[in-house]
Amino acid sequence: MPVYKDEKVQTNPWYYSFEVKGADGKRRTEKKRGFRTKKEAEKAEISVKDAINKGSYVQPSKISLGQYLVSWLESRVDLRKSTRVGYEMIIRRHIMPDNISRIPLSDINAMTIEGYMAKLHATEYSDSFKRNIYKVIHKALKDAERKQLILRNPASLVTKPKVAKKEMNYWTDEEAKTFLKAIHDHRLRIIFVLAIHCGARMGELRALRTSDIDLKRGIISVRHIMDSERNLQIGTKTNAGNRSISLSPFVIKEIEHRIKGISAEKEAAGDDYEDLGYLICTKKGRPYLKKNFRDIWIRLVNKTGIRQIRFHDLRHTCASLLLGLGVHPKVVQERLGHSSVQVTLDTYSHLAPNMQQDAANALQDLLE
Repeated sequence: MPVYKDEKVQTNPWYYSFEVKGADGKRRTEKKRGFRTKKEAEKAEISVKDAINKGSYVQPSKISLGQYLVSWLESRVDLRKSTRVGYEMIIRRHIMPDNISRIPLSDINAMTIEGYMAKLHATEYSDSFKRNIYKVIHKALKDAERKQLILRNPASLVTKPKVAKKEMNYWTDEEAKTFLKAIHDHRLRIIFVLAIHCGARMGELRALRTSDIDLKRGIISVRHIMDSERNLQIGTKTNAGNRSISLSPFVIKEIEHRIKGISAEKEAAGDDYEDLGYLICTKKGRPYLKKNFRDIWIRLVNKTGIRQIRFHDLRHTCASLLLGLGVHPKVVQERLGHSSVQVTLDTYSHLAPNMQQDAANALQDLLE
């Protein structure tokens, strides 16, 4: 076996090197370094020779990982603007400055990626952000495999970073009622009514238009989201996010009150009003920035003195109250727009003991 050890290299000194005749009849050298043991180098060499014999071998690409990531992102025309911005930030700020970006794409292996992830784990970045960086690398290398730039996606051999479960925060029914009562005269109270009663995401609420609401049938059609720059995007976070939410008479009444308020604001603003059809908007019809939503939320929570939670926790409040009432998890999943009922069950597993006890008591009542 043409496997060799480079005595000048202290770490991963083993490599293979052999000649092969190409389709054009010319001979070329296939060589790869960076193996920890002789056995690993021999195994890799056998795999390459086998692929050559089967006609499935991909000749190593000369471009670096960093160069590939930049061109890969440019070619992804299917990404949402917000997703593209996030990927671009990860590549530019966190991958390109590291030595891994200068390694040839064909030389990237599982150990290379594990080494890079080990450095990330030593930082103070959140678990979810570390996973997002891994996700970008995995997606990009999966495309490289599909395009036959590499034989196999090495990131698939690396353990995905785990995200530790955070303690979930949400309001009780009494806290939710107290808050809504305290802001009964606020012009944008509808934001919080919809967040608590419907479990809608902030981006979904900011994108909600009056044309998405059927008051006669009592249904809201969630089919858009709005990014941080007030750009309306077709479709929601997940396919399941495109959904219809049934409204209670109370919520319908609140929406009707808000629509009357919009009419009054139109009249007051006159020609300065920009009628874009949004349910939640400024007094001149413009949609709110994401930051505006957060500022309004923080001011009201501080003013009312209710226990502080994040705006997104109103969504958790909706789910926990519904599950606490015995509503089936599948119904909660559909209402919140989770990608699957398993996501709902995993997210709110802390409520399972109560549900189990309710089930046990219900069966006892039935049989006795």
